[in-house]
Amino acid sequence: MSDDRYDNRPILVFLENFALAAIGELPDEKAQTLRLLVQEMWGGEDDWMETLRGELGWKPDIQETIRLNWAAYQKAAAAQGAKPTPEDFAQRFADTVLATSE
Repeated sequence: MSDDRYDNRPILVFLENFALAAIGELPDEKAQTLRLLVQEMWGGEDDWMETLRGELGWKPDIQETIRLNWAAYQKAAAAQGAKPTPEDFAQRFADTVLATSE
């Protein structure tokens, strides 16, 4: 991931890591760091994903939707002979969220 991707768009870090956590690809150490960052920025309890979901106005089932999208993304990539990575998916997810919110 290119650092300039995040210039003036720090929310991308949270969105990408939310997607990675939803599909089970976020390391525990990173999740702990995100918990602290989310608490610092928005408050909330230990469940940083619940706090972020609330701040973004997302429904509680967003994580299941992300998992379903990940499965579809993997299937579509495989059909084209590509090997998708969780990071690529997370970036596309974050880009889509930003595009629909602008």
